[in-house]
Amino acid sequence: MEIKFLKWWDLVLLKIPNFIIGALIFLVFVLFAKYFGRLLYRIMKRSVKQESIRQMVLKIFRATVWLIGFLVFLIILDLGVIMTSILGLAGVASLAVGLAVQGSLNNTFSGVILSFLPNLKIGDWVETEGLEGTIAEISLRSVQILRPDNNLVMVPNSQILENPFTNYSLTTRTRVSINCGVSYDSDLEAVEALTVTALGKAFKQNKDEEIEFFYEEFGESSVNFLVRFWGDASGKKDELHLTHSAIVIIKTTFDQNNIKIPYPTRTVEMSTKN
Repeated sequence: MEIKFLKWWDLVLLKIPNFIIGALIFLVFVLFAKYFGRLLYRIMKRSVKQESIRQMVLKIFRATVWLIGFLVFLIILDLGVIMTSILGLAGVASLAVGLAVQGSLNNTFSGVILSFLPNLKIGDWVETEGLEGTIAEISLRSVQILRPDNNLVMVPNSQILENPFTNYSLTTRTRVSINCGVSYDSDLEAVEALTVTALGKAFKQNKDEEIEFFYEEFGESSVNFLVRFWGDASGKKDELHLTHSAIVIIKTTFDQNNIKIPYPTRTVEMSTKN
């Protein structure tokens, strides 16, 4: 037992110089990946517009360099028998691991696809499956969405690809709809003209755009209408600002022209029997 231990100890002592050299070379690979990665990022910043693509290429580059450095480290240690065993076990284990992490691999490939999609990039305001917010990061596993309440939600990449999503940042114009109602005593033609004119002055309509006004129904206490107009917006917050401004304009216009937006009312008839 003692002789076997001494042989192992001699082998360790013989491998120390190789280990030191291998560790130094691996450190060189790590430093190369770090600093050359920064240079690569600067070069990509000039030619690649999407931040997600730049980040993805940088991560793949660094991981590849680290892997090569680790393999060189093992070769320098001259662990031929061990390397053969490791590669054999890796071949067997890769099948089992592949079956176990199908979902993760699916998300990884989906992440690569998402990084190169021109219709989805960091900073966009998106909505998917009832979740909306700004894209903070696109990684190999998930898309991080920053919600309006400042909470980060991680959505698996496969879910983004497989389910419908709305990207509000793809266009700079949006159509806003406002529902309102006026009393039955109102001049409906005047209401329409005043509303369209007021919104037209506040929100310029481009070519092929117009303000649309429709009466929809006779409500319980009001005649209800829908008005739609176009405005500049590239996110949900911009759309909310447009809605806010339009409501203020409509209410102010109606007040100036004695047009009432009625409160919900209910008429109760009471009768007495002798």
